Amino acid sequence: MSSDSVAAAPQTPSTNTGTSFSTITTAVLVFVLLVAGIAAIAYILTQSLAISYPLSPFRFGDTITIRPAIPTGHGDEYLTQSGILRNPNGCLLEDTGYNYGTNAFAVTFNGKATDKQSRWVLKQFSTENFDANQTALSGFGNRFYIQNQNDPDDGTGRLRYQRLNESIGLCYNTTPAVIGSNGTETCTWFETDLLIYFYPTKYPNLYFMLFPSCSDGLLNTAGRNTTTQPNDGIISFRPWGDNNGQNNKKFVAGCNQCGDGLGTFNPWINGDPNQGLQPNVPIMNLITTVNMVSPFNDAHVKLFEVIKV
Repeated sequence: MSSDSVAAAPQTPSTNTGTSFSTITTAVLVFVLLVAGIAAIAYILTQSLAISYPLSPFRFGDTITIRPAIPTGHGDEYLTQSGILRNPNGCLLEDTGYNYGTNAFAVTFNGKATDKQSRWVLKQFSTENFDANQTALSGFGNRFYIQNQNDPDDGTGRLRYQRLNESIGLCYNTTPAVIGSNGTETCTWFETDLLIYFYPTKYPNLYFMLFPSCSDGLLNTAGRNTTTQPNDGIISFRPWGDNNGQNNKKFVAGCNQCGDGLGTFNPWINGDPNQGLQPNVPIMNLITTVNMVSPFNDAHVKLFEVIKV
Protein backbone atom coordinates (compact mmCIF):
# COMPACT_ATOMS: atom_id res chain seq x y z
CA MET A 1 0.00 0.00 0.00
CA SER A 2 1.22 3.42 -0.91
CA SER A 3 2.23 5.62 2.00
CA ASP A 4 0.22 8.38 0.35
CA SER A 5 -2.98 6.43 0.93
CA VAL A 6 -2.45 5.97 4.69
CA ALA A 7 -4.59 8.44 6.68
CA ALA A 8 -2.59 10.67 9.00
CA ALA A 9 -3.06 9.90 12.71
CA PRO A 10 -5.05 12.58 14.57
CA GLN A 11 -2.83 14.99 16.51
CA THR A 12 -3.59 15.72 20.20
CA PRO A 13 -3.33 19.45 21.00
CA SER A 14 -0.53 20.30 23.47
CA THR A 15 -1.72 21.16 27.01
CA ASN A 16 1.62 22.48 28.33
CA THR A 17 0.56 26.12 28.09
CA GLY A 18 -2.69 25.54 29.97
CA THR A 19 -1.01 23.50 32.67
CA SER A 20 1.64 26.15 33.22
CA PHE A 21 -0.99 28.87 33.45
CA SER A 22 -3.04 26.85 35.94
CA THR A 23 0.03 26.21 38.14
CA ILE A 24 1.00 29.88 38.19
CA THR A 25 -2.56 30.91 39.00
CA THR A 26 -2.74 28.44 41.88
CA ALA A 27 0.62 29.59 43.27
CA VAL A 28 -0.43 33.25 43.09
CA LEU A 29 -3.75 32.46 44.78
CA VAL A 30 -2.03 30.53 47.58
CA PHE A 31 0.46 33.36 48.08
CA VAL A 32 -2.31 35.96 48.24
CA LEU A 33 -4.27 33.88 50.76
CA LEU A 34 -1.12 33.34 52.84
CA VAL A 35 -0.35 37.05 52.93
CA ALA A 36 -3.96 37.84 53.78
CA GLY A 37 -3.91 35.27 56.58
CA ILE A 38 -0.71 36.70 58.05
CA ALA A 39 -2.14 40.21 57.85
CA ALA A 40 -5.33 39.10 59.59
CA ILE A 41 -3.40 37.41 62.40
CA ALA A 42 -1.19 40.47 62.82
CA TYR A 43 -4.26 42.71 62.96
CA ILE A 44 -5.93 40.54 65.58
CA LEU A 45 -2.79 40.50 67.71
CA THR A 46 -2.30 44.26 67.50
CA GLN A 47 -5.92 44.83 68.43
CA SER A 48 -5.71 42.52 71.44
CA LEU A 49 -2.46 43.97 72.82
CA ALA A 50 -2.35 47.26 74.68
CA ILE A 51 -0.08 49.42 72.55
CA SER A 52 0.39 51.74 75.52
CA TYR A 53 2.89 49.24 76.92
CA PRO A 54 5.74 48.86 74.41
CA LEU A 55 8.20 46.03 74.82
CA SER A 56 11.29 46.91 76.82
CA PRO A 57 14.67 45.78 75.43
CA PHE A 58 15.20 43.18 78.17
CA ARG A 59 14.88 39.41 77.75
CA PHE A 60 14.50 36.42 80.04
CA GLY A 61 17.90 35.47 81.40
CA ASP A 62 19.37 38.99 81.25
CA THR A 63 21.23 40.27 84.31
CA ILE A 64 20.67 43.91 85.23
CA THR A 65 21.56 46.59 87.77
CA ILE A 66 19.00 49.07 89.14
CA ARG A 67 19.53 52.44 90.79
CA PRO A 68 17.66 55.76 91.04
CA ALA A 69 18.02 57.88 87.92
CA ILE A 70 18.91 60.89 90.07
CA PRO A 71 21.47 60.09 92.80
CA THR A 72 20.54 61.37 96.25
CA GLY A 73 24.13 61.78 97.40
CA HIS A 74 24.14 58.96 99.94
CA GLY A 75 27.04 56.97 98.48
CA ASP A 76 26.50 53.82 96.40
CA GLU A 77 22.85 53.50 95.44
CA TYR A 78 22.36 50.27 93.48
CA LEU A 79 19.48 48.01 94.50
CA THR A 80 21.09 45.29 96.58
CA GLN A 81 20.35 42.18 98.58
CA SER A 82 21.08 43.40 102.09
CA GLY A 83 20.23 41.92 105.46
CA ILE A 84 19.84 44.86 107.78
CA LEU A 85 16.19 45.98 107.58
CA ARG A 86 13.98 43.35 109.19
CA ASN A 87 10.46 43.91 110.44
CA PRO A 88 10.61 43.58 114.23
CA ASN A 89 6.95 42.66 114.70
CA GLY A 90 6.95 39.28 112.98
CA CYS A 91 3.99 37.18 114.08
CA LEU A 92 3.85 38.69 117.54
CA LEU A 93 0.80 40.76 116.69
CA GLU A 94 -2.15 38.73 115.45
CA ASP A 95 -3.74 39.51 112.08
CA THR A 96 -1.48 42.42 111.17
CA GLY A 97 0.16 41.36 107.92
CA TYR A 98 3.49 42.77 109.10
CA ASN A 99 5.75 39.74 108.70
CA TYR A 100 8.20 39.68 105.77
CA GLY A 101 8.94 35.97 106.26
CA THR A 102 11.57 33.94 108.07
CA ASN A 103 15.02 35.50 107.53
CA ALA A 104 13.51 38.05 105.12
CA PHE A 105 14.44 41.74 104.97
CA ALA A 106 13.81 44.80 102.82
CA VAL A 107 16.15 45.25 99.87
CA THR A 108 18.00 48.57 99.85
CA PHE A 109 19.54 51.10 97.45
CA ASN A 110 23.00 51.11 98.99
CA GLY A 111 24.99 48.55 96.98
CA LYS A 112 27.86 48.73 94.49
CA ALA A 113 27.38 47.91 90.80
CA THR A 114 30.24 45.39 90.88
CA ASP A 115 28.75 43.30 93.70
CA LYS A 116 26.82 40.13 92.89
CA GLN A 117 24.30 41.23 95.51
CA SER A 118 23.49 44.22 93.29
CA ARG A 119 22.89 42.17 90.16
CA TRP A 120 19.45 40.83 89.30
CA VAL A 121 18.51 38.05 86.87
CA LEU A 122 15.27 38.36 84.89
CA LYS A 123 13.20 35.17 85.18
CA GLN A 124 10.28 33.88 83.15
CA PHE A 125 8.67 31.65 85.77
CA SER A 126 7.72 32.34 89.37
CA THR A 127 8.52 29.93 92.16
CA GLU A 128 4.94 28.68 91.74
CA ASN A 129 5.54 28.23 87.99
CA PHE A 130 3.40 31.14 86.81
CA ASP A 131 4.61 32.26 83.36
CA ALA A 132 5.67 35.91 83.00
CA ASN A 133 5.30 35.56 79.22
CA GLN A 134 1.52 35.71 79.74
CA THR A 135 1.80 39.39 80.64
CA ALA A 136 2.85 40.39 77.12
CA LEU A 137 0.05 38.28 75.66
CA SER A 138 -2.38 40.05 77.98
CA GLY A 139 -1.19 43.45 76.76
CA PHE A 140 0.81 44.62 79.78
CA GLY A 141 4.29 44.55 78.27
CA ASN A 142 7.10 42.08 78.87
CA ARG A 143 7.34 41.70 82.64
CA PHE A 144 9.91 39.73 84.61
CA TYR A 145 10.33 37.98 87.94
CA ILE A 146 13.47 39.20 89.70
CA GLN A 147 16.16 36.91 91.17
CA ASN A 148 19.31 38.04 92.95
CA GLN A 149 22.50 36.78 91.28
CA ASN A 150 24.10 36.22 94.67
CA ASP A 151 21.32 33.81 95.69
CA PRO A 152 20.34 31.51 92.79
CA ASP A 153 17.93 29.56 94.99
CA ASP A 154 14.44 29.92 93.51
CA GLY A 155 12.99 30.40 96.98
CA THR A 156 15.10 32.77 99.03
CA GLY A 157 16.66 34.72 96.14
CA ARG A 158 13.45 36.22 94.73
CA LEU A 159 12.13 39.75 95.21
CA ARG A 160 8.72 39.51 96.90
CA TYR A 161 6.01 41.92 97.93
CA GLN A 162 2.57 42.10 99.51
CA ARG A 163 -0.44 42.13 97.21
CA LEU A 164 -3.32 44.44 98.03
CA ASN A 165 -5.75 41.53 97.98
CA GLU A 166 -4.13 39.60 100.77
CA SER A 167 -6.74 38.45 103.27
CA ILE A 168 -4.76 40.56 105.77
CA GLY A 169 -2.54 43.37 104.60
CA LEU A 170 -0.97 46.81 104.84
CA CYS A 171 -1.34 50.12 103.08
CA TYR A 172 0.67 50.66 99.93
CA ASN A 173 2.99 53.69 99.92
CA THR A 174 4.54 52.25 103.10
CA THR A 175 5.56 48.67 102.22
CA PRO A 176 8.86 47.63 100.59
CA ALA A 177 10.03 44.81 98.36
CA VAL A 178 11.72 42.09 100.41
CA ILE A 179 14.04 39.12 99.93
CA GLY A 180 15.38 36.18 101.93
CA SER A 181 12.26 34.07 102.52
CA ASN A 182 10.96 31.21 100.42
CA GLY A 183 7.46 32.67 100.81
CA THR A 184 5.84 29.52 102.15
CA GLU A 185 6.05 29.91 105.93
CA THR A 186 3.02 30.39 108.13
CA CYS A 187 2.40 34.06 108.98
CA THR A 188 4.28 35.37 105.94
CA TRP A 189 2.45 38.21 104.24
CA PHE A 190 5.11 39.18 101.70
CA GLU A 191 5.05 35.88 99.82
CA THR A 192 4.27 36.89 96.21
CA ASP A 193 7.07 36.99 93.60
CA LEU A 194 7.38 40.58 92.33
CA LEU A 195 6.58 40.87 88.61
CA ILE A 196 8.17 44.03 87.16
CA TYR A 197 7.58 45.83 83.87
CA PHE A 198 10.29 48.30 82.86
CA TYR A 199 8.31 51.09 81.18
CA PRO A 200 10.66 52.69 78.60
CA THR A 201 11.12 56.44 78.38
CA LYS A 202 12.66 58.56 75.63
CA TYR A 203 15.88 58.66 77.65
CA PRO A 204 18.33 55.73 77.28
CA ASN A 205 18.45 53.33 80.24
CA LEU A 206 15.76 55.21 82.21
CA TYR A 207 12.55 53.40 83.14
CA PHE A 208 9.50 53.52 85.36
CA MET A 209 9.14 50.23 87.22
CA LEU A 210 5.53 49.04 87.20
CA PHE A 211 3.91 45.95 88.72
CA PRO A 212 0.44 44.40 89.28
CA SER A 213 -0.94 45.23 92.72
CA CYS A 214 -3.22 42.20 92.99
CA SER A 215 -3.50 38.55 91.95
CA ASP A 216 -6.25 36.81 90.00
CA GLY A 217 -7.89 35.59 93.21
CA LEU A 218 -9.63 37.84 95.74
CA LEU A 219 -7.92 36.15 98.67
CA ASN A 220 -4.43 34.79 99.17
CA THR A 221 -5.91 31.28 99.29
CA ALA A 222 -6.99 31.74 95.65
CA GLY A 223 -3.39 31.72 94.44
CA ARG A 224 -0.74 34.29 93.65
CA ASN A 225 -0.93 34.50 89.87
CA THR A 226 -0.44 38.15 88.85
CA THR A 227 0.48 37.55 85.20
CA THR A 228 -2.85 38.73 83.73
CA GLN A 229 -3.32 41.69 86.07
CA PRO A 230 -2.74 45.31 84.91
CA ASN A 231 0.24 47.58 85.62
CA ASP A 232 -1.53 49.50 88.39
CA GLY A 233 1.42 49.66 90.80
CA ILE A 234 4.58 51.73 90.53
CA ILE A 235 7.82 51.62 92.50
CA SER A 236 9.43 54.65 94.14
CA PHE A 237 12.14 54.87 96.77
CA ARG A 238 12.50 56.46 100.16
CA PRO A 239 13.96 55.63 103.60
CA TRP A 240 12.70 52.43 105.17
CA GLY A 241 10.32 52.41 108.12
CA ASP A 242 9.05 49.33 109.96
CA ASN A 243 5.35 48.52 109.63
CA ASN A 244 3.05 49.64 112.41
CA GLY A 245 -0.57 49.73 113.49
CA GLN A 246 -1.28 52.89 111.48
CA ASN A 247 -0.84 51.21 108.09
CA ASN A 248 -2.93 48.10 108.69
CA LYS A 249 -5.70 47.67 106.08
CA LYS A 250 -7.28 44.44 107.30
CA PHE A 251 -10.73 46.07 107.33
CA VAL A 252 -10.38 47.29 103.72
CA ALA A 253 -11.85 44.55 101.54
CA GLY A 254 -10.60 43.27 98.18
CA CYS A 255 -7.96 44.85 95.97
CA ASN A 256 -8.21 48.31 97.52
CA GLN A 257 -5.78 50.72 99.12
CA CYS A 258 -6.21 52.31 102.54
CA GLY A 259 -8.19 55.54 102.62
CA ASP A 260 -6.52 58.86 101.89
CA GLY A 261 -4.14 59.97 104.59
CA LEU A 262 -3.79 56.53 106.14
CA GLY A 263 -0.53 54.67 106.40
CA THR A 264 2.38 56.11 108.37
CA PHE A 265 6.03 55.20 108.77
CA ASN A 266 9.03 56.31 110.83
CA PRO A 267 12.12 56.75 108.60
CA TRP A 268 14.62 57.53 111.39
CA ILE A 269 17.22 55.11 112.73
CA ASN A 270 15.85 53.77 116.03
CA GLY A 271 13.05 56.31 115.62
CA ASP A 272 15.45 59.12 116.48
CA PRO A 273 15.88 62.03 114.00
CA ASN A 274 19.26 62.77 115.55
CA GLN A 275 20.55 59.40 114.28
CA GLY A 276 19.71 60.08 110.66
CA LEU A 277 17.57 58.34 108.06
CA GLN A 278 17.28 54.65 107.33
CA PRO A 279 18.64 53.42 103.94
CA ASN A 280 16.45 53.93 100.88
CA VAL A 281 14.25 51.00 99.84
CA PRO A 282 11.85 50.35 96.93
CA ILE A 283 8.33 51.32 98.00
CA MET A 284 5.11 49.96 96.47
CA ASN A 285 2.64 52.63 95.27
CA LEU A 286 -0.68 52.56 93.45
CA ILE A 287 -1.40 54.25 90.11
CA THR A 288 -4.84 55.78 89.70
CA THR A 289 -7.02 53.94 87.19
CA VAL A 290 -7.29 57.07 85.02
CA ASN A 291 -3.51 57.45 84.81
CA MET A 292 -2.29 53.98 83.84
CA VAL A 293 0.29 55.17 81.30
CA SER A 294 3.10 57.72 81.40
CA PRO A 295 3.35 60.44 82.57
CA PHE A 296 2.53 59.23 86.08
CA ASN A 297 1.33 62.22 88.09
CA ASP A 298 2.67 61.15 91.46
CA ALA A 299 5.17 63.34 93.27
CA HIS A 300 6.76 60.32 94.93
CA VAL A 301 7.40 58.42 91.70
CA LYS A 302 11.04 58.18 90.61
CA LEU A 303 12.73 57.07 87.43
CA PHE A 304 15.30 54.32 87.64
CA GLU A 305 18.44 53.60 85.66
CA VAL A 306 18.30 49.97 84.54
CA ILE A 307 21.35 48.62 82.71
CA LYS A 308 22.02 45.13 81.35
CA VAL A 309 25.28 43.76 82.72
